[in-house]
Amino acid sequence: MADGRWRMADEDRGNQPPVLSHSQCIHLPSAICLLPSLCSPPLATRVRAAHPETPRPTHAASPGDTVRRRIILFAAVTLTALTAACSSNPAPTDRPRFDASLITREQILQGQFTNAYDAVKTLRGSWLNTVRPESFRYPAVIQVYLDGVRLGDVSSLSTVQTLPIQFIQYYNAQNATARWGMDHGAGAIYVSTKVGSQGSSIPPA
Repeated sequence: MADGRWRMADEDRGNQPPVLSHSQCIHLPSAICLLPSLCSPPLATRVRAAHPETPRPTHAASPGDTVRRRIILFAAVTLTALTAACSSNPAPTDRPRFDASLITREQILQGQFTNAYDAVKTLRGSWLNTVRPESFRYPAVIQVYLDGVRLGDVSSLSTVQTLPIQFIQYYNAQNATARWGMDHGAGAIYVSTKVGSQGSSIPPA
């Protein structure tokens, strides 16, 4: 009977997990010794105390990092302000404004025209078209002037050489009538060979 009790005790002891002694557990890696089934509670507690979890290092901002951040922020703000200023104030261009009622000397020289009629026909062909209906009292004839002297209709432009011309100005019917009278209902073309006091051509007032 005693042998049976001892045998059962041995069997029960074989079913239980082994518990290591302090001398055995101290030579094992810390990860194994942390298991409570292998080590007794006092030893496991001492192992945890001997191998505490290392906290994450915290890096405090140095004065140099703070200065660099301020410089980057200032540069970004300055760049944004300059971009907004450039977009709201575009750079002016030296290109002259196009005037449909004027032919300049530069345009005449670039086209290498021999007479005023060729220049007008090529650069401002619409000037030669009358927009006023024909009438017996006021015929629809575009009048041509050379330095204030009346030459005739548009065919007289072919007699004016381009070399001395400073500009050619077109007057619509309303402006020509206000300047020269009722017989200018079809408009007028004014050719000038005069140069201003500073060497520039002066369109008539």
